[in-house]
Amino acid sequence: RKARAAVEMARKKTAELMSCAPGEIIFTSGGTEADNAILCGAIEKYAISHLITSPAEHHAVLHTLRRYSKKLTLDFVKLDEKGNADMDDLEKQLKKSPALVSLMYGNNEIGNL
Repeated sequence: RKARAAVEMARKKTAELMSCAPGEIIFTSGGTEADNAILCGAIEKYAISHLITSPAEHHAVLHTLRRYSKKLTLDFVKLDEKGNADMDDLEKQLKKSPALVSLMYGNNEIGNL
């Protein structure tokens, strides 16, 4: 009971900080579970059919998207010489009106921000 109460208190405080309802806060065990939850939910529940990502995305994202490759159009933003998303290419890609863009801010393999 105490553990459940602590989790619910954390959910409530987090929701207040984020200006949202406590029911909108979902805790996961880590990044892979979080990636899968949002991607699978977007594709299955909301029928997302066009998505932009990067070839340098975390494998949890890339593997999940490959699993859904028959259900969606998947475009990859080009990378610059440092491995960052090419912003000019991303701008062009965004003109295609994707339903979702999944790009990591901090790359865990090469350390880019």
